[in-house]
Amino acid sequence: MKKLNWHLVLFYSFLTILSFFIGRNVENSTLNNFSMVSAVGIDQDEENIYHITLQFLNPPALQRNATGDQLGAIVYEERGRTISEAIRKLSKRISRSVFLDNTDIIVVSEELARKGITEVVDFLILEPNISANLKFFVTKDVKPSVVLQMFTPVHKFSASRIKETIENIEANYGSAKILYPNKIKNYLMNKVVVNTSIPYLIIQGDPSKGVTKENISAYSSPSQIIIGGMGFFNGDKLIDFLDDEEGKTLLILEGDLLKKTIWEATCPKDEKNKFAAMNITDTHTKLHFKQQENHTLAFTINSKVVGEIYESNCNVNFEHPNKDKYEEQFENEIKQSMKDLIEKSQEYNTDFIGFAKNIYMTKPSQWHNLKNDWNSIFPNMTVDVNVEVNITDTGESTQIPK
Repeated sequence: MKKLNWHLVLFYSFLTILSFFIGRNVENSTLNNFSMVSAVGIDQDEENIYHITLQFLNPPALQRNATGDQLGAIVYEERGRTISEAIRKLSKRISRSVFLDNTDIIVVSEELARKGITEVVDFLILEPNISANLKFFVTKDVKPSVVLQMFTPVHKFSASRIKETIENIEANYGSAKILYPNKIKNYLMNKVVVNTSIPYLIIQGDPSKGVTKENISAYSSPSQIIIGGMGFFNGDKLIDFLDDEEGKTLLILEGDLLKKTIWEATCPKDEKNKFAAMNITDTHTKLHFKQQENHTLAFTINSKVVGEIYESNCNVNFEHPNKDKYEEQFENEIKQSMKDLIEKSQEYNTDFIGFAKNIYMTKPSQWHNLKNDWNSIFPNMTVDVNVEVNITDTGESTQIPK
């Protein structure tokens, strides 16, 4: 009986080892037949010809024992009347099939975004080999091809840096949020009710140095890829861009701000160049509307912000009643930021904040009566903003002398 058990053990051990080597060889053989794409850049010229940039991973350079001289990615560019045609035309220049399943980011040029992104989003939705977790970006004042050719410190290819940076911003800074093609498509299908905003990329410094190894040969890179904030759209067309503070304000209004965002405010006594920094731990915003007798709309925004003081160089401590003064200061500055953003959306007649969505979700029958005149109603409606800030912790800041 013991002898039979040992035979079984040896037999199954042999099968396990054999299947490991066979599986590894099959995997290596499969990978050798594909070129994995980390990022796709899309642009379009005046004749509506697409300019496609693909950033292909260079696996030997990504191994632990790789030398620093090896490029982490290789970039190819191609043109075509459609996005699919341009990608397939790369078969004339590369020896392996294009593998899009692991693509991390899509970068659309500012020029194409201003024309409209519907065709790009439709391609991403319909293409079966593209991941649903693809992160969507537009550019500002730079071509996608330049972004994808940039040498980036720490990361061996720019797509990895952009992907991790937007994840870090969403979690710890709050000026931008991740957008996926499926969600953008939902916005576009309901563009009468809601407009979207998408994070945008800029190049800080000299782009011509960024595409050379000089960019990673110094302690401070002369050219860097920056996520500037959010670009807002009317339907499928890019209209303009929001900066850091505007992006944070938008996410507070939308309820998408995560719980690790710093908001700065001036000191209660208007001390010159002195500020307090509050880490926002929770936000809750509600929109209410009513139709007035003259048939105009009036909205009220009630926003509650909870936070804790992380830093202060003010001369006023946080002991009672000073904490109330700090809360009032933060309330006034957040309120003013909201008012400025609302005014900007009305100036562009682009409701990227979500007023129409609020009417549609709470009073769909009333929205049915308003939607045909929304473009004339929205710029002229009144919006009252109320902000309540609750500082729950001041740390050692209460020890600051008066």
